[in-house]
Amino acid sequence: MNPRTKKVQRARIASSGPVVIGRRSNIPQTLQPPRVEPSFLAPLRGAQPDNLLLAARKDEDLPILLPFFVEMGPGDTYQLLFGTDPNNLATYGAVEDVAGYAPGDELEVVIDPQDRPGDPNQNVTYYFSYRFHFGAADTDEDYTPPASFIVDLVSPGDPSPINVREPIIEQDIIDSGLTDDSLTQLGDEVPAFIATYGRQAQGDRVWLIVNNERSLLPTDIVLNIPTRVAYLRELIERATDGPQREFRYQLEDRAGNLSHESQPVRIDVRLAPVIGNLIKPKVPVFEQNGIIKYADAAVSPGLLVEIPGHTEVHGGDTIVVKWGGTKLPGVSVPAGYNGENPMFGPNGGIAVPYDVVRDELPQGNPRGLIEVTYEVLNGDVSRGISPPEENVLVDLNLAGGEDPTPLDPVHGNLLPLTIRSMDSAAPPNVIPAGLTDQNATAVIPWKNKNNEVVFKKDDIVRVFWDGTMALTQEHTIDDADMAANDDLELTVEGSVIDDAGTGDIAASYEVSRPLVAPPPDQFNPRSSPDQSVDVRNAADLPGGGNPLPKGEFINRDTSNSAYPEGVINAVEGRNGTPFQIPVYPKKAIGDVIHLEVQGYKRTADTPTGNLFEYDHEVIDPSEITQPYDFRVDEGLFFLPDFYNLYGRAKSIYWVTSDKTTGKGVQSLEDAVTIDTRGQNP
Repeated sequence: MNPRTKKVQRARIASSGPVVIGRRSNIPQTLQPPRVEPSFLAPLRGAQPDNLLLAARKDEDLPILLPFFVEMGPGDTYQLLFGTDPNNLATYGAVEDVAGYAPGDELEVVIDPQDRPGDPNQNVTYYFSYRFHFGAADTDEDYTPPASFIVDLVSPGDPSPINVREPIIEQDIIDSGLTDDSLTQLGDEVPAFIATYGRQAQGDRVWLIVNNERSLLPTDIVLNIPTRVAYLRELIERATDGPQREFRYQLEDRAGNLSHESQPVRIDVRLAPVIGNLIKPKVPVFEQNGIIKYADAAVSPGLLVEIPGHTEVHGGDTIVVKWGGTKLPGVSVPAGYNGENPMFGPNGGIAVPYDVVRDELPQGNPRGLIEVTYEVLNGDVSRGISPPEENVLVDLNLAGGEDPTPLDPVHGNLLPLTIRSMDSAAPPNVIPAGLTDQNATAVIPWKNKNNEVVFKKDDIVRVFWDGTMALTQEHTIDDADMAANDDLELTVEGSVIDDAGTGDIAASYEVSRPLVAPPPDQFNPRSSPDQSVDVRNAADLPGGGNPLPKGEFINRDTSNSAYPEGVINAVEGRNGTPFQIPVYPKKAIGDVIHLEVQGYKRTADTPTGNLFEYDHEVIDPSEITQPYDFRVDEGLFFLPDFYNLYGRAKSIYWVTSDKTTGKGVQSLEDAVTIDTRGQNP
């Protein structure tokens, strides 16, 4: 232990009484008692002086002041004595040379925190003194009796786990709660009593607490009887209004040890004045139309409720709208609000989400009347509830049933339509090139994704082509439709198709459900998902919008002017001969070329023999820029009718691609004379 020391120059310390030194010396001297640095001592607060240390300074070095009573000379020393047994103190720290100290001076030494640890279960008294060695006489004298200090680390109240009991407050106050008027009648304070408790001692005091706010000053505890305290208005107001505010307290002893906070007494507090003349809310779209329709409710963040302005509502208050039986999350009134109307500004208000609007309607019925109110809160305490806006009519009836995706632009349960062109060979949702100015048919599913009927009598159906109404007139569901119980087939105008151009065109339908009057002439429209229709452009077809160029027998004889189309003779016809398909515009990988060659009697120009057919798919990129040769079988050129007479062969080819329908694009016809008379293959 190496306590630090220093010389302290002070006014002369008055003796508390003579102590005669005589055990080892016959020279009587008057010794002064050692003492604790006063700033470390707990206040007396009615207790007797006992050198009780402040608990808050338990981890600091404790200064001990040792007095001087005579002029100190060479060889004079002081030694601190310390321990818990007053009759058996041990030397503590170093022997201090005090030569040169004068009467009135003090030597300050310190006792380390770890050497006075105390005990959390009971107070501990430590004793200290000093030994003076008088160098000239070579004698030691100990100051007696030793001084003491107390280390108190024990919290007031009963030992754990016994809780500090709640304050005693009149039951009428608890039951009625606190308002501005009732608190005034109580003298702006809530009277209470703090019951006696374990380990109570002189100088204890109590801090009052409401929620997390503490009293500015403590109240002194009266020993052995309940102590009267008062929860002042100032404290209650700092804790703010609210339900079930917790009135508690905390005990503090002289050493500064704090108890656990007491059990609470819960009291509703509403000091802010109640507003008795709130104005009922408005639902602007209902006021305008007399009804809330699907399109009004299915918006983000929701259907607007307007809150009228009021001068007694303040910034920071909270507005809670109640839609039917559902309370919405509170919305804070803007800071600086000063009674402006409407409260949240023009076109402002509190949004009611679609699911709340829907869920508050009668189960199984998408139409009903709703009551709307709002409440003004200050903190958690109500300042008033508005009169209701009654009989707000809501109708969410939709063709296709309830929409699972109300905030999407299309009905989540409707199926897309199908478009059929006039070309029966064309696949669904394809308008072939050349038919873009012709009518098409929209096939509208009678049932939805859940296999439920979409329509009711008097529903109104419209078909849209690239956003334009595409029917001659809207279609109203009638008895015949209901009896048929089948998909609707409606004519899409060719002029609308043509005006929209080619490419991928969006087609959809809309069903409007007429609503029950009053009010009259109200509808809930809802759209289907888009169907992408491939409207093909002739310029994208094989041939680029023109007939395909004709092919030809490339080895025909063209030297005879009598037969300008050329002649295939027996030599050329044997083993077949090539027929060449020229390179055509828009030739592409995947094209399929289909060639048909038919023999004819030349004189009668009537078919003879079988039709010869050949197919080839373009699969190699090199083919795109090269003609393609089919080899036509020799059987075509040696038909029985050609043994005695000239013949003819007529050739046509078709090309199909991912842009064509049916057989595809047809070529111009090629013809050639056949002269194999008298010849056999």
